[in-house]
Amino acid sequence: MIKELEPIADALAASHQQLLRAIHGLSEDELRVPFPGRDWSIHDTLAHLAANEALMTDLADAMTKGRRMNLPDDFDNDRFNAESVAARRDKPTPEIRQEIDRNQQELFRFLSQVEPEQLQRRGTHPLQGELTLREFLPVIYSHRVMHTRDIVEQTRRIQRKESA
Repeated sequence: MIKELEPIADALAASHQQLLRAIHGLSEDELRVPFPGRDWSIHDTLAHLAANEALMTDLADAMTKGRRMNLPDDFDNDRFNAESVAARRDKPTPEIRQEIDRNQQELFRFLSQVEPEQLQRRGTHPLQGELTLREFLPVIYSHRVMHTRDIVEQTRRIQRKESA
């Protein structure tokens, strides 16, 4: 892996571990408790991360190859999120966690193959628009961190209820 990518790789590895620690020991029922005022649960958020990170790695990989992996003209991020979560709703959480682990391995395989000149290649992020690969990779990380914070907060709420 090129030196420039080591900090983002370290951050991604740490965030992956934080995510796994946050869900450790929770039952399937606890993982499916909806967040306050929202439709999604921890399980749904994990399903979202699984789908999203696979797509983001595919988009980043296409950028390094100089291919434009354009999303369909009618791509709707909210619809993608809803459909990808719905497609995984009946899967047990351990299966989704395995998918997340495979995605992490694939992302690291990808990062290990990036060459310095590829960091300037451009692609389109569904929400952020046109970015270089150098700009794109931190967006993957920040997205995971945002959802991990939600999961950590929900885990704390669940644990407080158990100890009450």
